[in-house]
Formats: sequence, structure tokens, C-alpha cells
Amino acid sequence: MKKVLLIILLLLGQSSFGQTNVKEINIKAWKKDYEKLPFWNKEIDHAGSEGYIDTFTVNKTHFRIVHNDATFDGTVQVYKGNKWIDNIQFENLGNHNDYDITNDLDGDGNKDLIFYWKWHGEIYFFDKLNNRFSDSLDCTISRDWTTLNSSKHIYFENQFGKLMNSPVHSNLLTFKNKKRIEIASLEMNFDTSYDTDNSGNLTNCKLFISSVKKSIESFNVTKKVGPDEYDLEKYWKTKLKKILGYSQQVHPM
Repeated sequence: MKKVLLIILLLLGQSSFGQTNVKEINIKAWKKDYEKLPFWNKEIDHAGSEGYIDTFTVNKTHFRIVHNDATFDGTVQVYKGNKWIDNIQFENLGNHNDYDITNDLDGDGNKDLIFYWKWHGEIYFFDKLNNRFSDSLDCTISRDWTTLNSSKHIYFENQFGKLMNSPVHSNLLTFKNKKRIEIASLEMNFDTSYDTDNSGNLTNCKLFISSVKKSIESFNVTKKVGPDEYDLEKYWKTKLKKILGYSQQVHPM
């Protein structure tokens, strides 16, 4: 009896472990599952003959993103009253992986939705009162952003683009009441000349606090480093306490 149980456990282990969340399934089986409400298979993140369906849960409420591979558009739907209801319509998103549902940006305990485009992301915050995402765009963030302080929900972003024009900026920000709040901005000037030893390298940086016209700090960069190579995370971490103290004096958050 023990040997039989061991064999069964081994077979189950081989069928479940080592698999990814992305799984091909028979089209007929998918259509059959799709017609069932709710469509919810924890083993399958993406499935479908014409597009992809991502299923996820926020605040014990089921959602799905239905994405069309041919037209690159789609719908975010919420499952309520035993049926799927449209929440957000999006167009021309491009690759079906260009969205994120893993971050609680405003610190309310629920994940928020970001649709990523070429240079920026569009944020739809989760609405706890209605258990769904905002129907319209709340605010934007650069595609290149990093969490600086997770407990205070403070982030910094790079708005470098193609680095064709100087200056470029790195912004320090947070979110509150479905709005983006600017804390500070680092203006980064770089050498735009051609065919010189310093081409593309940083020359000078200026730190600005929101609602203050003049910079509160300015420094020259002597090392040969481009804006996209400068250690911004180290800089912002070093300056964060000073910035927050100065910001509180000017306008309390």
C-alpha cells in the first residue's frame, strides 16, 4: 500500500512541478472553459486561439484582461453578479505582456494596474469602495521607474528617452488619493557635442523641490559618465531625508 501511494505521489509531482504558468491547451477545451463563468484556472495565465486572457485577483475580486493579438486592443473585466463586466477598454497596447498588476503604488493594500507604452506607463488605481479599477486614466509614470522607499511608497523615474537633448530629468514622486505627487526633480545636463572625449557625459546636475523655482542644490560631475549610467538610486537614497525635510517645510505632504 505504501509503495502504491509513493508511486502516485511521484506521478503527481512529475505532472505539476517544473511547469510554468504559461501553458498550451486544446482550443476546444479552452472555448469550453471560456464559456464557463467565471473563467478561472490558476494554472493558466495565458490561453486562447486569438488572444490572451490573464486572470488575477485583487481584494478577493476576480479580474481578467482579454487581449486581442491581431488588433492589440482589449478589455479589463471584473467578475460581479455571476458575469464579467467591462472595467477598462484599451487600444494599441502592443505586446500582451506590456502591463503590470504586481505593485501597490499608493499603499492602500491593493494592487494597481499599469499599462506600459513605449516611453511611459498609464496608471489605473484600484477603487476599494467599488472593488474595481478606475474607469479612466488616473496618472502616468515613466516606463523606467524604481521603488526607492517601500514603506513610504516613494519612487524615482528616469525620463531619458533617446538622450538627444539636454537636460534630462529624474523625478522623485509618490501617489496619494489617485494622484501623482511630485516631490523633487534632478535636472541632468550632459555634453551634446560630437566627437569629443566628453560627448554624452554628464556635466552638471541641479536638484529642484516641487513648488520651489530655484534649485536647492547644484553640482558638477567630473567623472565621465552618461545620464543613463549615473547611480540615481544611490543619489536619491543619500538625499531623501534632506529632501523630505525641506519638502515638509515648504508644503506638508
